[in-house]
Amino acid sequence: MLGIGAGPERGRPDLNDVLRELSVPAAQAIFGCFHLNSTYRRVRLACRALRDLVDTNIASLRVNPAKHPSGLKGRPSLSRWPHLREITLCLDGDTDSEGTLSSLVVLPFVGQPAATGDKISSLEVHMDEPYKEASLPPPVIMQLALLLPNLRKLDLATLSGGILPTAEVDLSLFHGALSMLRSLEVLRLPTSDVLPGIEAVSSLKELYVLGWHEGEDNSDCYLTAKAVASLHQLSKLTKLIIIGSEFDPIEDEGEGEDADVPVIKGGAPASGGLLGLLCALPPAVGGFFWGTGEADDISVALKKVDGRCVMSVHFCTAEQLADLATTVLLPCRTLWAGERCKLRLEHVSVALVEEHEAEALRALAQQYDIAMETELTFDHSCDLEDVQTMLSMLRTVPDLAFCGFPSEGHAVHISRPDGGPQQEEPAARPLPAPGALLVLALDRLAGREPPPDLEEPFRTWMKKAPKLLARGPAASEVSQLDRAGLEAWAMQMERRAEAAALAGGRLGPGLRRRRQLGRQIRIGGGQQRHKGAAEAGGGHVELGTGRA
Repeated sequence: MLGIGAGPERGRPDLNDVLRELSVPAAQAIFGCFHLNSTYRRVRLACRALRDLVDTNIASLRVNPAKHPSGLKGRPSLSRWPHLREITLCLDGDTDSEGTLSSLVVLPFVGQPAATGDKISSLEVHMDEPYKEASLPPPVIMQLALLLPNLRKLDLATLSGGILPTAEVDLSLFHGALSMLRSLEVLRLPTSDVLPGIEAVSSLKELYVLGWHEGEDNSDCYLTAKAVASLHQLSKLTKLIIIGSEFDPIEDEGEGEDADVPVIKGGAPASGGLLGLLCALPPAVGGFFWGTGEADDISVALKKVDGRCVMSVHFCTAEQLADLATTVLLPCRTLWAGERCKLRLEHVSVALVEEHEAEALRALAQQYDIAMETELTFDHSCDLEDVQTMLSMLRTVPDLAFCGFPSEGHAVHISRPDGGPQQEEPAARPLPAPGALLVLALDRLAGREPPPDLEEPFRTWMKKAPKLLARGPAASEVSQLDRAGLEAWAMQMERRAEAAALAGGRLGPGLRRRRQLGRQIRIGGGQQRHKGAAEAGGGHVELGTGRA
């Protein structure tokens, strides 16, 4: 059995001797086990040998400069971790008691051996809460570039709220400092207002704008024409993600009749917003994403497959899609000037479609090959014309969902028999007739089980609420009755059922209980659904729910 620090006088090896004899792969494997179980912080305290083993294999480190109030004397030497490549600076304070933001950002690197700074390839400046009235002026970025000259990735995305100055002279120095990092390939920035002049960082391959707007001035929410002109010149950029910027453009500050209009390659004037960027994407960009930052809000993505553009729109309503078509997709000739661009839609919901929206959607279908990748959802306000409008513009639709159909609180889902979007067709498969759709809804409702994640009170209500599914010629007549007529019909049906049960001696407790329920009736459907009920000979009535 090995001891920790047993000593040579005992004539047997100790843990220090064994760890010193380990090969590099073996040491990395042991460290990997410690790291996987998040135990390496405790393990390194056991003895010097284990501490050296852990420190030698650490490649990434989180540092809080504010934890070293004595400054240069109190902070550790980075040479302790010879394989260190990635550093995250954790800045979570909002006062100057630990030092200014500028000092804390450079504190871990000042006075370190040059060889140590040369090995750092990734730096993230992470701020949980913004410093009050804090600023990170360009000279600080210049100093970082000198201390960490081989950075390949720099993350400044959390420095929002005006921490990065955006005056013209500040941006010039800021991008000049970043251009000193000859190996910089990945850059993350807080807001789009720091983009003008980004062309100076010609080595960039991936650019992310991931910040959020803070304060009353919302100028940082817009992508200006100057920013678009700068982005267009990044010839090596292959991936571009912009989050938190408005789709619409805004005029550059100070732009007027005598102001210089930014231009793109070929001398064409640049414009801002999503449309301006799509018309002037950097030439090598193969992946592009633009979103609001909300997980379930509209976003737009673009990728190039074999030289053909494939556009995707996620989480939107038909109204938003029509607006996007009018303001961006139809005016952007670069997307459909040559071979037809593919347009993929995901998580689209449809409410009542206005005429001008229908016109925009029809025009969109003429310019793009459009297909749904996920279920297309219609709410209770839609009629058959709305459904046909949407389906007429889609090349494929894997599934359809009709919410509030046949009544509030229910939905019916229709899957395509061919399995979905992988089998494209010249035209969309026609929708079943309203009557057939209602019959399908009734059949599925009859065997419906409550969703497994539904809370118990609602599961019990769904199981116990009495429902009457009416089929046949008489049901088509019932579907056209008003409320008073429905109540009279329900009373008549109950008396018939009671008489039949009494005649056969089958009056049980269930029927006695139903006789005591209120006579309130709920029948689903707008005008179109009532027409469908008449055609189908079917209807859905819920009795005794206490809901009108």
